[in-house]
Amino acid sequence: MLLQALLSQYYDTFACKTCAEALIQLETTKIVCVILDISPASFKDLEAINQARHEFAQELLVFCSGADSPLEFVVDCIKGGADYYIGKPFRPEIIKKVLANLHTIRKQAIWNQNICRPGCENTQLSLAKQREDSQLKGESSQMQQLRSTILRFARFDTSVLIVGETGTGKELAARELHKLSGRRKGPFLAVDCASMPENLAESMIFGSERGAYTDSVQREGVFEKAKAGTVFLDELAELPMTVQAKLLRTLELRQGSRLGSHQLLDYNIRIVSATNARHLNNKCRFRPELLSRLDTLVIEMPPLRNHPEDIPMLCTHFMKNFGRVFHLTKSALDKLMSWHWPCNIRELKNVIERASVLTDHTDTIRPEDIQTDLLSRWTDTQPRLF
Repeated sequence: MLLQALLSQYYDTFACKTCAEALIQLETTKIVCVILDISPASFKDLEAINQARHEFAQELLVFCSGADSPLEFVVDCIKGGADYYIGKPFRPEIIKKVLANLHTIRKQAIWNQNICRPGCENTQLSLAKQREDSQLKGESSQMQQLRSTILRFARFDTSVLIVGETGTGKELAARELHKLSGRRKGPFLAVDCASMPENLAESMIFGSERGAYTDSVQREGVFEKAKAGTVFLDELAELPMTVQAKLLRTLELRQGSRLGSHQLLDYNIRIVSATNARHLNNKCRFRPELLSRLDTLVIEMPPLRNHPEDIPMLCTHFMKNFGRVFHLTKSALDKLMSWHWPCNIRELKNVIERASVLTDHTDTIRPEDIQTDLLSRWTDTQPRLF
């Protein structure tokens, strides 16, 4: 096996044909890392390995590996306790990079076990502090799970893909990742891929040399500017296909070159990307090989219609930001709770701000102040859900 051959150059390795053999090995030998070949049919093996880790191998790293795994299954593996996901076929340069950072990753995993173990008092303090500081407001199970996932992913330097509908707060999640990560003292640079001119996208991201194109000058790209920080690529599916191809090397090796130059530059950055879920299977918008390099750590942003119980808290949060808190009558709140929110939390924010301006009452927002269907009045069809 390629993976075992690579690992055996640096570590003592043990190959186990079954999960039961691996559990015996864990009890009798000091194991640093388990790489579990997994599929949806064998997901229970991950549960068994995690149970053993909690009982007697707290310092253990658990990596999952699989071929042609659907995005939902990769997410399930991470939620199920895996520290890393390695796709197949194995790429030697990725394995070597993981091995080079194994010591750091192991220390992070120990911190994860000792500080952020579910049920631990320190975990509750950490999550409570995050909830207090977070811009991702809400006490629903979906929002609590989202904040917990962000806290877990923030400790690793792996690229993250944030998937969600318009207005769910993908950039807020990216900023949260950066704020909680070891790169928090570095810059956070957000790039709106949808707003970049196609002919300038490559030079804006990677930089350019003088003479690379008409009137070009030597300049640093976003990846160079974000030294020791985080680059957030929003609306990644809007990036031209040619630039997506060049992005592959950057995602794998943190290297790239300026437009008009063949000199490779090393980037000390973390890359966080975001896209609308409906673009993931569109090969005209997304290179499949790019997606395969992004789906190691995935964050799913819940649409507002799935956690309407957070609407009252969100309304209060928005009104405080506007500088004045109004009282929502029960009928006004019922109207907000019954709307399907096609543009999610961003739409709620706009509706509350509009109601705060339109209300004729001193400190109360009533149903007639709330306009949730403006878009349908101006178009021939109802608003789309995406």
